[in-house]
Amino acid sequence: MIQEERITVLSGSPPRAGAYVLYWMQATHRVDADHALAYAILEGNRLALPVLAFFGLAPSYPGAVWRHYHFMLEGLEEAGESLDTLGIKLVIRSGDPVDGLLELSKDAALVVVDTGYLRLHREWVARVHGKHSAAPSSGLNRMPSSRS
Repeated sequence: MIQEERITVLSGSPPRAGAYVLYWMQATHRVDADHALAYAILEGNRLALPVLAFFGLAPSYPGAVWRHYHFMLEGLEEAGESLDTLGIKLVIRSGDPVDGLLELSKDAALVVVDTGYLRLHREWVARVHGKHSAAPSSGLNRMPSSRS
């Protein structure tokens, strides 16, 4: 069960006819304790659709060097293997993450966004939200830890 306060509806439209629920795995590169992924799976089950996970590999991420990319790609490989055990395909595309998401969203019934805290991630989500071609979407926010 996903806590309601984690869910932010980014568009007021209901899911549309589509081939899958698209999960934008941009901020969280794991399968365990990934609430946005869990929500995408719940929505996929509710709509009787498979889930497709997407990661956009920004080739010029601010401040990133090859070591960051190497570490990230290792983590994405592990995430892809874990997703595969759930029957979920991970699509990784190099380029502007928003362009990749908009392309894949054309066939999506619903887009679930892993909401990040970084300004760049928020800007990406705002760019997607402003496009009419994007499927209806929901973002999942991380909740502050109850631990001090």
